[in-house]
Amino acid sequence: MLKKKNEFPPNYQFITDYLPLTGHKPVFCYGGTIFNPHNIDIPEDLEWHEMVHSRQQGTKPDVWWIRYCTDVEFRLEQELEAYARQWLFVKKHIPKATKESLQDFACVLSSSLYNLGINRFEAETLIRLKAKHYGEEKE
Repeated sequence: MLKKKNEFPPNYQFITDYLPLTGHKPVFCYGGTIFNPHNIDIPEDLEWHEMVHSRQQGTKPDVWWIRYCTDVEFRLEQELEAYARQWLFVKKHIPKATKESLQDFACVLSSSLYNLGINRFEAETLIRLKAKHYGEEKE
């Protein structure tokens, strides 16, 4: 379980130098902590998404964040894993929300928040493909 703090992450200024956060209310994973500066509700599936980022960051969240902000392909790869695993979580625990959740995740992934240059249809397709890959892995 990740710790939660209703404050900005320690590298917030660096993040804003690279990502257009205006108009968004994201949460941020930094190490073993979810930083929630806008005090939004964090449902279980979003916490699952952030736990993926925590694992990706390992013991060097500062290094991960530098690469995440400066390397678009890396950012896409990291978010695809997190959204695919989040979607698999929803499919398992909230099956009635599966289709709607995938559409929501694709909208966010293709938004200006991530600045990835993909559209909603591409984002949805990529999440589906990545989820299929992870769904076929042995736990």
